Amino acid sequence: MNPLTFSSVFQVLKQKDPYKGLLQSLQLTHKEDVLCFLQYHSARHVLVVRAGVGDMNFENLGIPLSQDKKFDLERMKNPNGFELLKQFVNEALEKSSFFAYPVFVNEDPLGLLVLSSNRSLSAKDFPMEWVEALELIANYRLMVRQLSQVENFSLDTDLLNRKGFEIHAHREVARSRRTESPLSAIVFKVDAFEDLSKSMNGLQIRNWMRAIGKLLRAQSRLNDQVSYLGDGLFGTLLPHTNLEGAKVKARRIQGLVREAELRVGSAKLKFSLSCAINEYPRLCEDDISLVERAIDLVQMFREESNQVLEVQTRPHFQADFLVES
Repeated sequence: MNPLTFSSVFQVLKQKDPYKGLLQSLQLTHKEDVLCFLQYHSARHVLVVRAGVGDMNFENLGIPLSQDKKFDLERMKNPNGFELLKQFVNEALEKSSFFAYPVFVNEDPLGLLVLSSNRSLSAKDFPMEWVEALELIANYRLMVRQLSQVENFSLDTDLLNRKGFEIHAHREVARSRRTESPLSAIVFKVDAFEDLSKSMNGLQIRNWMRAIGKLLRAQSRLNDQVSYLGDGLFGTLLPHTNLEGAKVKARRIQGLVREAELRVGSAKLKFSLSCAINEYPRLCEDDISLVERAIDLVQMFREESNQVLEVQTRPHFQADFLVES
């Protein structure tokens, strides 16, 4: 087998599927051996072959853990006596013996790395550097995901920021196009935000924006997305909601804000929200226009407060598909 080096693992990290890349970079000493990584999926309660090395097809192979009523995650810490794994090796991989190591990340199970063969196997056939490399990859991917979340997150309000909102809009437009269902966006603007914020310090403004964010989330469904776009602007994405439905929601929120007295420090604050509403596919052609045209419209409006504005279609606009009312 070829030894793993930091350089070789680093090259694997650049690949689209580093788990698959890692296993494919390994060369087994015995050609009849099979090495596979079974990844644990907690939502489906299964172990699924993510990648493998050996002369066989690994597609759609896995272990449904629900077959073992006594199974718990502690079993994964000592997998070599796991009966379902033994059955999987014998029947799916067609091997008579195996040796497995658990792979954990921050005490959470990532899966099992399994070496199987028709010869007798022991721990000495299984270099621990394989497991260490898998854990390194998993920790790296976790770190990248966490950094991405920070980059797309507003720490002041516990909401996505504008970049995160735009990424989410891109995904939701793709889903809307695939399911041929409407997607609405509402961009709320705190009326007279600049004038009101002049009498506050930075902490008071953050607490004010955080309070508005909590109100918007409380009035949202589980699949709605609320974001803080900066400078007193909030964005909401409403999947499966047309223009009329978005208007109803916007006016309900405006009414709640008018009646509310948010406390900022020792002072009670009265304010209102104006908003611009856009809908895909009726009024715009993609995720960029869905977000940007609503932001541009609400920022252009400088007159009295509590307005509900509707984005207008461009000349010669044609919708991607038609949605029944």
